[in-house]
Amino acid sequence: MRIREIAQSRVRYGYRKIRVLLNREGWDVGKHLVYRLYCEEGLCLQRMRPAGKRKSARPRAEKLKPVGPDDTWSMDFVAD
Repeated sequence: MRIREIAQSRVRYGYRKIRVLLNREGWDVGKHLVYRLYCEEGLCLQRMRPAGKRKSARPRAEKLKPVGPDDTWSMDFVAD
């Protein structure tokens, strides 16, 4: 298939750019057909995750809930 040949020679091209190249060569194909064939061949590019969107390594510890009076204290010393 010509789609596979183009994808192997130009690794970073997605299905949109491959469709443009096919149309320039004389193939009259639509974007849905190219996308379907592109995915069936297993050529789909992996999306890159942003570097700043990482999750923490461990989950947060659960806060203890007060069970009686004077179990929690507030830091309000403004009145002194």
